[in-house]
Amino acid sequence: MESIKSPDEQQREDSDLRADLALYDALTASGLAGKVYFDLHVGHQVDVFAWIQGQGRLAFEAKGSLHWLEEGLWHYLNRERTVSEAHPTPPDQARKGALAASDALENRLDGHKPWIHAVLVLTDMSDPDVDISQFAKDRHVHVIWGLNDIATQLQEITRKAKDYHPPTELDIQAEAAAFDYRTPPPNWQPRVPAGRSVETPAGTRTTSVPEPASISSNSIAIYNYGTVIIQQPSKGGGPPGQFERANVLPAQAHAATAAPDPSHPVGCENDPFDDEMPSW
Repeated sequence: MESIKSPDEQQREDSDLRADLALYDALTASGLAGKVYFDLHVGHQVDVFAWIQGQGRLAFEAKGSLHWLEEGLWHYLNRERTVSEAHPTPPDQARKGALAASDALENRLDGHKPWIHAVLVLTDMSDPDVDISQFAKDRHVHVIWGLNDIATQLQEITRKAKDYHPPTELDIQAEAAAFDYRTPPPNWQPRVPAGRSVETPAGTRTTSVPEPASISSNSIAIYNYGTVIIQQPSKGGGPPGQFERANVLPAQAHAATAAPDPSHPVGCENDPFDDEMPSW
């Protein structure tokens, strides 16, 4: 990965940043196509932020030392080699960083709000812990164990939790500029939620949302990836009859809670837009 913002000499000498630096160095040496940003401040400190071109965006919380859960409480071995409790927990820190970065992009790029994967990296632990993994998953946070073969671990994350708007090279340039309060490239266009207007160099553009199909009062309407499935009850009051499909979008689409529909290719104009972080 190419560095957009690298650690300075003072940061390199800070022992408190040992895990952050180890993660940053592993990413720059990973061979992945993308960019990496060290020590991102977006209302919350993100240890490392990275874009994997064509795959996804990741906000990392890096932790060294030994970590474990005991009676539901998060513990770690501190620098003095004594046990401490973590408040807030590392997964909560990772999620807060991802949400803060997403909000920053939305505020600075006229409504552009992509998925950002929250990732906790335990640099000194190579063996997965079931309790920690479940604790993190409940908070929608991925865990990377150690730094060996980090490229494969990251690609597995972006494969499982698919991004509706995987970053292009131009997206990366625009988003990195936004983090530093610089002007994005003039030929870049933001991705905005359906139905929301955005000011662009070419004027105001609004993404269209068709109205839902007309549904009778005794029908059950199910929205699935932008397709309305109408399940008509039978005339005799028995089990529901056959399904009818109408290719329209609901008034509010929440793509973040479901995997993309293969019939709607990534990047198409009417892709549902994820207003929240994904559930996976």
